[in-house]
Amino acid sequence: MRLNNKGWVYYTLGRHSKAIEYFDEALKLKPQNANVLNNKGVALDELGKYNEAIEWYDKALAIDPKHVNALNNKGSALDELGKYNEAIEWYDKALKIYPEHVNATFNKGASLFNLGKYNEAIEWYDKALKLDPKNVQAKNNKHLAEEKLGKSKGVSNILSKLTND
Repeated sequence: MRLNNKGWVYYTLGRHSKAIEYFDEALKLKPQNANVLNNKGVALDELGKYNEAIEWYDKALAIDPKHVNALNNKGSALDELGKYNEAIEWYDKALKIYPEHVNATFNKGASLFNLGKYNEAIEWYDKALKLDPKNVQAKNNKHLAEEKLGKSKGVSNILSKLTND
């Protein structure tokens, strides 16, 4: 799948439209390749075309219902559309298949955060940090959730104490 690989190189370079061209060429040769279908969805996602990306994740999932990355990516696109509860359902599907999926674990925390469920979000960020202790996003988002709950000992908490004295 040289064309898929070329598409992925363009994707990693931030040239998402060019990546889609290569994914389309790869799909002409193997239209039932779930990985390429998913990759096209990822590139569309990066272009902010979330509904279109979901269509491609659905095509990948029609071929491989246990495609963990497509399940997670569909959740991520739904989150971008503000459909947080629906996104969580897709993260849960991914996590049922692969409980150690760091991105789905982190993303579930992010959707819970977006719903204002900060305690639950912290639990999922902690799970993500157990899987990947160096995950900077999980550390930052956990800190933000703690700030929302007033549990943070960060700069804003210290400043508020100083200004109240």
